[in-house]
Amino acid sequence: MPRNLAVSSPKVEEVHSAAKALGLQSVIDPDRAHPSTPWQKEGRVLIQGNYVKASVVRRVAERVKTTRSEATQTPKS
Repeated sequence: MPRNLAVSSPKVEEVHSAAKALGLQSVIDPDRAHPSTPWQKEGRVLIQGNYVKASVVRRVAERVKTTRSEATQTPKS
């Protein structure tokens, strides 16, 4: 993942929303944990389909980054 596309601490919901916005079929598996932190069941997102992983990760990362930047630029009323 290029550093310019990386986002800090992406949430499962952000990744899922980004995948849905890109037209990808995704499912949240809520009871999964990263091997280094097995006590934190943060979940994972499964993308269904025959895709190249690197291209999906890049597209989802771009979408999450765009969504975050739009959220910080939107004035709150």
